[in-house]
Amino acid sequence: MLNFLIALTAVAGGIAGFFIAGYIESITTLIISLAAGGFIYIAASDLIPELRKDATAKSLLYLLVFIIGILLMWLLKFIGSV
Repeated sequence: MLNFLIALTAVAGGIAGFFIAGYIESITTLIISLAAGGFIYIAASDLIPELRKDATAKSLLYLLVFIIGILLMWLLKFIGSV
C-alpha cells in the first residue's frame, strides 16, 4: 500500500508540472534537464556495470545505444532552449 501511495506522488508531480509549465515557460528546460539527468543516472548506475561483466559485441551495441540516448537528450535540451 505504501509503495502505491509513493507511486501516486509521481503522478501528482507530473500533473502539477504540466500545469505549472503553462504559467512559467522557462521551467520546461529545467524539467527536461532533470528528467534527462535521472535517465542518465539510472542507465549509468545499472547498465554500465552489466556491460562490464560481459564484453561482447552485443554489449558494445548496448553501450552505443546508451551514448546515442545521452546525445538525444542533450539535443532535446538544446532544441528546447532555442
